[in-house]
Amino acid sequence: MHNVLKIFVVILFSTMSMKSLAQCEVNWSITESPVGVILHQGKYVLPVKVVVNSTNESCTTYLALNAKKTIVFRSGRDAFKAKILDNQMNRIPIWNEKFLLPLKDNEAHVYLVLRSPFELMPGNYSTFFDFLIFDAKKKIVNTSSVSSQSVSFSVEPVASVQVRGKRQTNHYGNYEIDFGNLYKGNTQKVMLLFNSNTLTQVSIESKNGALVNARNNEYRIHYEVMLDVRQKFKFQPSKSNKTAVFERVSGKGKKLVKMQMRILDDTKSALAGQYQDNLILTIGPQL
Repeated sequence: MHNVLKIFVVILFSTMSMKSLAQCEVNWSITESPVGVILHQGKYVLPVKVVVNSTNESCTTYLALNAKKTIVFRSGRDAFKAKILDNQMNRIPIWNEKFLLPLKDNEAHVYLVLRSPFELMPGNYSTFFDFLIFDAKKKIVNTSSVSSQSVSFSVEPVASVQVRGKRQTNHYGNYEIDFGNLYKGNTQKVMLLFNSNTLTQVSIESKNGALVNARNNEYRIHYEVMLDVRQKFKFQPSKSNKTAVFERVSGKGKKLVKMQMRILDDTKSALAGQYQDNLILTIGPQL
């Protein structure tokens, strides 16, 4: 009788365990933010929502992601590592070598911290997630129905330019460059900081084609612009647009380029007063 009772108890517990697993069948899905990558607290992040559906909510308390497994986004041969934070931009607690995300209303929200688009080649980047589901006692729930899902985002060609060491007069990116006394051969040098993730086209335009007297626009003093000394731009009223092309620099995609402006006309007979011109630099991907 003792042996029969022992066998009965073992079978009973085994049956209950199988029933418990059956009640905790779960599946989950990943939803990316409809706005895509955003700039948040000075970092580029991809908001991601993980939704868990279960036959029994009491057995789905945590999402767990292997803390040793690096989240790597790939696009062709390009790849980079991303950090994972909670939606308050805080580090996620690690338990038993796993990132543990508490579920609220069957959802968990995370931020994937990405690199700046200026540091990434244009393209579509993606990675895969494979979460484990934990119950309130931090035990793994049956995940036979769970499959890996992908998260992706795209990087467009981007470019920017700043004038080093010159005061920016407003938030639109306007800078003021003072020639000082105007005389033939007088030059001004400034450093332009280009930042791009692709081949960049730079269009330089002079609004007036010359420095114009502030009181009488009939008085003009012509000048030229040289980028990196090798490329000269002599502005004429009928032809003031010129174009130069700069290649993307490896690494952070930044490149310092010297821009030099030189007075061409003899200013001895010029009308006294202040002369000015608007020099417009437009940058974008090379077409």
